[in-house]
Amino acid sequence: VGSNTSDTPDTTGTPGTDDDHKVPNSNGSVDGLVAGGAGHDIVVGDIGGTSTNFIPGENYNIALVVDVSGSMAGSRLSMLKASLTHLANQLKDHDGEINVTLIGFAANASERVTIVGLDASNVSNLTNAIDALVANGGTNYEAAFNQAVQWFNNDSKAAPGYKNLTFFVTDGNPTYYLNDSNQVAGPGNSTTFEVIKESVDAFVSLSAISQVNAIGVTNDVNKDLLKFFDN
Repeated sequence: VGSNTSDTPDTTGTPGTDDDHKVPNSNGSVDGLVAGGAGHDIVVGDIGGTSTNFIPGENYNIALVVDVSGSMAGSRLSMLKASLTHLANQLKDHDGEINVTLIGFAANASERVTIVGLDASNVSNLTNAIDALVANGGTNYEAAFNQAVQWFNNDSKAAPGYKNLTFFVTDGNPTYYLNDSNQVAGPGNSTTFEVIKESVDAFVSLSAISQVNAIGVTNDVNKDLLKFFDN
């Protein structure tokens, strides 16, 4: 019922001038704090900027696709590890089934760990793999997306019928791609048209089978570019 601004008490004394609620309070007012009535109310203050990624009871295949290129070294990698560890400990208590993989990418990409049926008994396998991440090398979006597609298409790791989610985390633009021989190619220090095209082509395959959430680390990421890798 609240607005997406701060639902603070009316400061002008004039109804309708501050922080109007989408639905009036029980006394008819649309300003100030969100208030319910005497009955059993369900009151939602506002939706903010968040969304629910995990629905209770749903089953998920989750690919954590994370940038471990050289620019991620230091505080960025520490922040990434802390965030992923926090997420892992949330996922272990999910009341549906979760299969999860950790894919690290730099100049190339590799599957670091897969856990089928994540829970409290095996979450340490995931957090240990997160803690072992080391930053080095360039940035290859195409290799990262291809690795995720391979994982989702492996029925022994990602169960058919589960909802597919990808969390793609990076701190920079792509500088490498994979050539026709599946070898790492590209300048390594700049983002050329060919690098972008190969990256986008690989993303198309991933986005066809998974919801992809692209997450930029610091302002070094070009938002106008990153939006092409989030569906």
